[in-house]
Amino acid sequence: MPGLQAACGRVVTLSSVGHTWIKDAKDLDLENDLKFQYTRPLRTLEIYTATKLMNVLFTNELHRKLQGTGVTANCLQPGVVNTDIFNPMTSRVWYGIFIKIYVRFYAKSIAEGAQTSILLAASETLEKVSVKYFDNCKEAECSSLAWDEGLAKKLWEISERLVQLQPEEQTI
Repeated sequence: MPGLQAACGRVVTLSSVGHTWIKDAKDLDLENDLKFQYTRPLRTLEIYTATKLMNVLFTNELHRKLQGTGVTANCLQPGVVNTDIFNPMTSRVWYGIFIKIYVRFYAKSIAEGAQTSILLAASETLEKVSVKYFDNCKEAECSSLAWDEGLAKKLWEISERLVQLQPEEQTI
């Protein structure tokens, strides 16, 4: 990003291990998925995993754009955290019971789920660390698809256009 300089800055993006469940770029339709104009039937889990992969791709492209600025960009997976996100899932009888039990006994508290975010935002030892993926306060493996520079660049360009940082392409 031309002209951007900072003594120190950090961008911390949340994702999920679910980003690894997408194995092929053909399973993403960035142009239409980002506009919520789905061209194929998608289930909630597929939308969730696609957005989590997009978060990692975004972080990796942001890192490339921020090189030399003093700003770092990292991504993390907070784990399963006991928040209200599960409430809509508990309305189904058998599935809802399973979710309630799982969350109650296995999910992290909100404070526990925030620890990796806090570490990436505040740790002096990670001040210069960038373009890494973290889980449970340590560096973790990321999907190989998340390192696809062409896919990350395409996501960035479509996002710029959708938020009108880049003019819409003219069709003749």
